[in-house]
Amino acid sequence: MSSKITMENKMGILKVSLILPLISAGFLLFGNSAEAQTTDFTFTLDEAYQVASPGETVGFTATVTNTGSTDLYLPSDSFQVASPLAVDDSPFGNFPPTPPPATPYNGYLAPSGTYSTYDGLLFNVDVPLGTSGLYSGSFTINGLADGDVNGLSVTQDFNVYVQSVPEGGASSLYLLLAGGVCFGVMVLRARKARKAGASA
Repeated sequence: MSSKITMENKMGILKVSLILPLISAGFLLFGNSAEAQTTDFTFTLDEAYQVASPGETVGFTATVTNTGSTDLYLPSDSFQVASPLAVDDSPFGNFPPTPPPATPYNGYLAPSGTYSTYDGLLFNVDVPLGTSGLYSGSFTINGLADGDVNGLSVTQDFNVYVQSVPEGGASSLYLLLAGGVCFGVMVLRARKARKAGASA
């Protein structure tokens, strides 16, 4: 009886000793596979707070970098901004202005090297006339890893402060300057006339 128990114990120990290395190998393989699939990117606005005047268009430049280990495609974006300001994302269609590999996707960034970072104009914000105050918004870049949707997206907030311009402020300033010039000319002429009369 004791020999039978001993044999069963030995067999159990042998099974465990065989299974543990297999489990460990499985964890290692899974971990390496997960690491190879990891793809991410950073997105930073160069100037997230800008000052504008009514009627102007403000350009937002950004630095976007592929920090992952596989090819990255950034084909779409989304945005929102407080009314009445409006976002023009047409510059994003030219992102990045580098020759990508043969692919139907736009916005290619390599995992490393020359084409891993884009630094340039990303979108514009149009400021209509008659606006003033602080307006907030956000811009989101959506990414694909190796052409497969994996939920990558990075959002950055931005603010535009619109300086109020008094109605007729510019024309009033021009009139004031013109009046000052005319007054100065009249004073100079009067002085010359007095000098001419005194010398006569």
